[in-house]
Amino acid sequence: MAEQPEDDNKDETRAEGNGPSTGEVRIAAVEAAVAAGLVHPHPEDEEVAVEQPTEAYELPNWADPPTGQVPRVLLDHPDAERPDAVRGPTWREASSDWAAETDLSIFAAVEPDESDDTVIAGTVEPGEAPFTFSFEELERGGSPVEGTEPEAAWAPLLNQEEAPEDLATLRSERRRHASSRSRRGATEPAPKGRDGRVATLTGLGLAALVAVCLLLGALATLVLAALALTLTAGEAFAALQRAGYRPATLVGLLTVPAFVVAAYLRQGSGIMTVLGCAVVLTALFHLLRPPADPLVSMATTLFVAVWVGGLGAFGGLLLAPAQFPHRHGVTLVFAAVLLTVAHDVGSFVVGSRVGRHRIAPDISPGKTLEGLVGGTLLTVLVAVLAVGMLHPFGRLSALELGVLVSAVAPLGDLTESMVKRDLELKDMGNLLPGHGGLFDRVDALLFVLPATYALARLAHLS
Repeated sequence: MAEQPEDDNKDETRAEGNGPSTGEVRIAAVEAAVAAGLVHPHPEDEEVAVEQPTEAYELPNWADPPTGQVPRVLLDHPDAERPDAVRGPTWREASSDWAAETDLSIFAAVEPDESDDTVIAGTVEPGEAPFTFSFEELERGGSPVEGTEPEAAWAPLLNQEEAPEDLATLRSERRRHASSRSRRGATEPAPKGRDGRVATLTGLGLAALVAVCLLLGALATLVLAALALTLTAGEAFAALQRAGYRPATLVGLLTVPAFVVAAYLRQGSGIMTVLGCAVVLTALFHLLRPPADPLVSMATTLFVAVWVGGLGAFGGLLLAPAQFPHRHGVTLVFAAVLLTVAHDVGSFVVGSRVGRHRIAPDISPGKTLEGLVGGTLLTVLVAVLAVGMLHPFGRLSALELGVLVSAVAPLGDLTESMVKRDLELKDMGNLLPGHGGLFDRVDALLFVLPATYALARLAHLS
């Protein structure tokens, strides 16, 4: 009898009851599943969605260069335009979950309308994309509206009131102000100090000249005042011409001493007459020689004439015997000059030594709060101890004048500094060694003279 294979022996052994066969196990498992309701007995009668296995996607290595691919946004989804679609984040686990109602319109960009300024004005309706440009365009200097210059288009977004039409003017103005700020910024160091020895010698010489004229009387003081103010106006007109202005210098130089003399001779009526003549002569001068900018030229001419000559005319009023007889006017002028010098010296000494807090860094970096306090204290002290001893002053009126000078002298100094800043000058001139120009020494006095005259009239010092 032929020998049977080993596998046949095993099958016969299972058939004889030695163990269940594989087919029986499978059938029993299917019957149990059908009995439990887990499997339909006839799966071919209905379609069952079976997920097809997808091949595994291997993530790139973190050190690999970028591929440039971006996630796909389903802008073409049929439910994207539904107004009641869900806008919030949705968890999706299976492919069928993408059938949920989802509003994907928030990813769509709004087409810009050239006739509408919605994007520029910043009034964007809810749900609309406020910007229709890419970050690459922003880095290149692009603008929110096609065809618009970047400065003009971005102006409303930067809370500017309106976009200027002349962009070239805007750029030039910005460059001018930026360079000006860089020159005179808050961190700008204070100007170099004066040469103390030369400044002292110059100051002593001026003091001696003023003292001699005061001792000679009102007429000599009037001549000195008219000459000094004319030189002061000359420095101002020269500075304006260097800056590109074209004032009527001849008219201004004749008007300034006329103010002082007319105030001495005719008081108020003389000042008004000179002022009227100055306006007429300035207009006539520019009519005969029309400049490119007549308005600016006339304005600068009259400004210097009134600033120097009009304020200096109060010196002529103080010296006028009709106003203050018995040489009282000479005393008043002497008091005004003395207290102005005291304030200047006190401010300079204290400010240069302990000055730390600047009061007007954009106008005059050298002016400090400590210097202002030092100048005020010295002015009041000199007023009480020195001016109070002179007739017609008393202790109280001298104190009042000291306080008044301390208030108005810094204003005159800062006003001249403001004009010099605009003209980009350090000094108006170089007539006085160690002090700069003559204007730099009489700027505060021009404000002190009207204040002294007002106090003398109110206190009846005549």
